[in-house]
Amino acid sequence: MQQTLVVFIQLFVFIFGKECLISQDNSTSVLCTNSTLISNITEIFMRHFNLIDMPDLSDYKQLESVYLDHNHIELITNHYLTIKYLSLTSNRIYALHQTNLTYPNLEYLDLSYNPIEHIAQNYFSNQRFPRLKILKLINTFQHINPYIIDERLISFSSLDYLKEIYFDDNHFEEFYCSKTTEHIQWILPINLKKISLRTNRLTTFDGNCLVQMLNLTELDFHSNHLKSFPAFNLTLPSLVKLQLDENSFPNIPIELLQSSSQLTELDLSQNPMNMKEIQLGKQPIFPSHLKILYLNEIKSDLSCKLFENLLELEQLYLINLTSIRLENCLFKKLTNLKMLNLSNHHLKQFDEAVFRPLLTLQQLDIASKSLRCNSCSLKWLNDYLKIENKTLVTCLDQQEQRVLFNTLNLLPCSSSSSNIFSIIMIITLILVVLISLLLLFIYLDKQRKYQFASFQPVYHMIPLRHYHDRIYQETTEDITNDNVMLVT
Repeated sequence: MQQTLVVFIQLFVFIFGKECLISQDNSTSVLCTNSTLISNITEIFMRHFNLIDMPDLSDYKQLESVYLDHNHIELITNHYLTIKYLSLTSNRIYALHQTNLTYPNLEYLDLSYNPIEHIAQNYFSNQRFPRLKILKLINTFQHINPYIIDERLISFSSLDYLKEIYFDDNHFEEFYCSKTTEHIQWILPINLKKISLRTNRLTTFDGNCLVQMLNLTELDFHSNHLKSFPAFNLTLPSLVKLQLDENSFPNIPIELLQSSSQLTELDLSQNPMNMKEIQLGKQPIFPSHLKILYLNEIKSDLSCKLFENLLELEQLYLINLTSIRLENCLFKKLTNLKMLNLSNHHLKQFDEAVFRPLLTLQQLDIASKSLRCNSCSLKWLNDYLKIENKTLVTCLDQQEQRVLFNTLNLLPCSSSSSNIFSIIMIITLILVVLISLLLLFIYLDKQRKYQFASFQPVYHMIPLRHYHDRIYQETTEDITNDNVMLVT
């Protein structure tokens, strides 16, 4: 009885027939008792069903979304004419070769986390997927065998409607779109808006992959091993978001940035770049339309010239900055900045002159163990917020909790600072006295030595009767008729 109750609880069929949700049991079919509901079902979840083959869903005439994740499906053997969303993640699909199947309405296909070894030539064709917009192939090609790929070519070029493609986490070390004898050649459609190659091992990326991509808006190379981009003459006039964080760039890829004049979001975090020694030419480093910039975990000081042309920048992330001091001119040109994140910084103090130019700032995150909320170097900020209470400032309190600086009742720093000043003055005075005494002693010692060196003996005639010592008596001479002794 309890097991039956659990089954019924796990089986949800909405009264209006908008969704049919099936949880794990021993069944491989959809259970709906009312035939009037079946025709209205639009979404089916069959996850963790231990399915070996794709189920026949031809009776569901209004079905739009099918989730067959975490099963044991090895081949795609059924075509679904009505569905728009198909998810087959974490199955055992090892080949894509059924070229007679069509998905005329499919817009989203997720084949991630499948051990695909072979793809038939022209499998991803416009005839098979005429409306496909998003294709996810995350962790799919780790087992791909280039020697059994036809002409070592995998093409998506005929997918006219494809807008986003994801190749994340495939352990790629290179990605070529030019024909080679050793590597797979990838042909991408020119109408793409997003290419994602996150979390691979890329050391080489072929610039020819981006030729004629006039509609590309987002390019993601997060967490690879890239050190540079090859020199190529192209423009990416629509690119607005570029992620190059967690790579190995020793220098900013200026050529790539200059080819993206409309770039508004850029992430260069966690690259071994020396921002202090950047040589600025006639052209600025960053596109002037940038609105969001990430420079987290930069291991060098920042040059004041770095942000000179970023008059439209609204968000700046400098998380885990290793600098212990910021130049007063660093933020001088950022007159439109609304959010500044300096959390986990290593700064010893916050100079008022650094932040005064940020008149439009709305959020400031300075949460760090190196400078807590009660630091006296933040006294100016406390006074400023009492007058202009527009900026939300986040910091760490004594319990290492993130709190709003604006809400704290801080004790005045004057007494403690004056005590420190008095102590310093006393120590300074003692040191001055000691040094003066030392100098006086040295002076007197030199005077004594000088007097001894210039000493001349003077001889006096003293009557002998004043001395009774035998030694003196034995050395007595009669110099005159009177008894006297010659002494010095």
